[in-house]
Amino acid sequence: MSASAPRGDAALVAATAGVVALELSGLAARGALPTAAAGLALTAAGSTCVAAAALWTLDRSLSALTRAGLVERATRHLTAGRLRGLVLALALVGALAAHGIDAHVYVRLYPDAHLALSLATLLCAWAAARVVGAGAPGRRAPAWLLVPALLAAAHGGLQARADAKAALVADATVTTSLARVLSAATDVDGDGLGWLLTAADDAPLDGDAGGGCQPPVAAAADARFAEPPALPTAAAGPGALDLLLVVVDAWRFDHAPGHPDGVDRMPALARFAEGAAVFERAYAAAPSTMPSLYSAFSGRWPWAVAWAPTGITAANKVLVLDVGATWPRTFPDRKRVATPAIDRHPTLAALLGARGWLTATFPVQENLLRPFGLSRHFEVYDSRVFKQLNRNGLGVTGAATTDMALGFLASRPPDRPIFLWTHLYDPHRPYVEPPGVTAGSADDLGRYRAEVRYTDAQIERLLAALDASGRADRTVVVVMGDHGEEFGDHGGQFHSATLYDELVRVPMFVRVPGLAPIRVTQPVSLVDLAPTLLDVLGLPPADTHQGRSLLPLLRGATLPPAPVFSETLYRQHHAKWAVVLERWKLIWDRNRAVVRLFDLAADPREQHNLADAHPDRRALLHAALCEGFARTGGLVVAPRPPDGE
Repeated sequence: MSASAPRGDAALVAATAGVVALELSGLAARGALPTAAAGLALTAAGSTCVAAAALWTLDRSLSALTRAGLVERATRHLTAGRLRGLVLALALVGALAAHGIDAHVYVRLYPDAHLALSLATLLCAWAAARVVGAGAPGRRAPAWLLVPALLAAAHGGLQARADAKAALVADATVTTSLARVLSAATDVDGDGLGWLLTAADDAPLDGDAGGGCQPPVAAAADARFAEPPALPTAAAGPGALDLLLVVVDAWRFDHAPGHPDGVDRMPALARFAEGAAVFERAYAAAPSTMPSLYSAFSGRWPWAVAWAPTGITAANKVLVLDVGATWPRTFPDRKRVATPAIDRHPTLAALLGARGWLTATFPVQENLLRPFGLSRHFEVYDSRVFKQLNRNGLGVTGAATTDMALGFLASRPPDRPIFLWTHLYDPHRPYVEPPGVTAGSADDLGRYRAEVRYTDAQIERLLAALDASGRADRTVVVVMGDHGEEFGDHGGQFHSATLYDELVRVPMFVRVPGLAPIRVTQPVSLVDLAPTLLDVLGLPPADTHQGRSLLPLLRGATLPPAPVFSETLYRQHHAKWAVVLERWKLIWDRNRAVVRLFDLAADPREQHNLADAHPDRRALLHAALCEGFARTGGLVVAPRPPDGE
């Protein structure tokens, strides 16, 4: 071995140590760091595996450039000292910049981008270490021979501790990208799961994803795919109640009057809540608008809905990219939007419309347009707010949406009960300072809170108009969120990719004429919304509903505890399911075989993974999820192209 080899190996160790330090600092800042020994050992193993493999490629690339004379021509005007200083400075800046972007910008949302940034971090760190520790590439044989041993150590060690595994293959940056690559490289049976590092595939040769259980996916030719029977029609009775549903997009549960920190953020809603049922632990079935609201409107869990990868053209036409597509393998990337455009389960609007209610909505965002499925069954439908203000998701639309709703309330026919759904979109990103409200701080969270306060003013306008109409005592009013929003709570931003409470626990307030106000602390799901509202209005639930009526809770009675489920729906890179049962919550990351268990009563911010400490509780909640799949999956509706608009 040449004299430069030890210096070369020292450079490898130094670069890997630097990446380990960055990984550990990021995990510690997010509260995701397990014990120091486990974190250091596993992160060092994972990072060194990538370092050893890619350094070999880097050396070969540099040698090729040198032989071609490109390096000499590019640096002929620089002295050796200046060249070393320039390369060192660029490498250090590049490593820190790549890692900073990877750890803090669009966290978890774009796996391919994070993989590229992780590799850039390592490459820049190696380049810096080469300048400091070695004057020549040297032979890397000793480090290269460590790769199989390090892989085996990481693979075995990750199975021993659930908290270490969760932190390093799901919460880290470089190591998470490593886990994804190695899982894909060892997916020998093509089921989307590999056996190395993540060990998610318990049957690596049978083509079945395994992992204990999975949501049922029926084939397009399955005989159970059938058009549901036509809904029976009838006129509403003379005493039928109106229904006003106000949905606030991206609304965190801790920014609402039901939470101690949210009382002052929405004063108008706080006054409304004094006379309503406040559901303190309501959960969305998914952390994004489309699956959350469609599950609420159809009363079905997301895995029991027929989804299709769908797009929208510049001419505002819906394009179903593959009407026979079913989850999870035929949804290759997030450029496609999963919508219920092909689903035909009766929604709340369809059921009320068949019974004589006049249904109305004014979509403000692309996914709410009629062809995508959410607003398909509304009789009155006007998308001017979307077309004029929010086509690119940039406009402040709360006042315009509320104006449309107020116009409908003023002109409603006197002989029909109404169901009005108004969607207030402003808390959704991009975060802007709305007119008439000053943000308390100049960051995203400050602007978000200003948008929440602005939304409260629009809700106040709606409630005031309802009071002035004389119909308040004949109207059921529901104000709820569709999902939450993350501001670094668990190292990420925005929504869709995780199932922590800041994304799936949502505010929900229900005021029913004649019922006393009450605070409900039992976990409930938005999937219960449709059967509950039908029960409140004196109508029977649909046979297809999988939720249950919460009317007994509204009346002050109790219901038996029942598991509440959520899922991400992005099943290729973010395949996660959650189940909440009483004070406990389990999150299952199927792709990385990571299980998290939280005691929400003792740890409401979900910082301490108790999966190892309470194996019996972990098994109980996972069994509840598997039983839910078996009990509620299977019956979906035949895919077919939707009507265009």
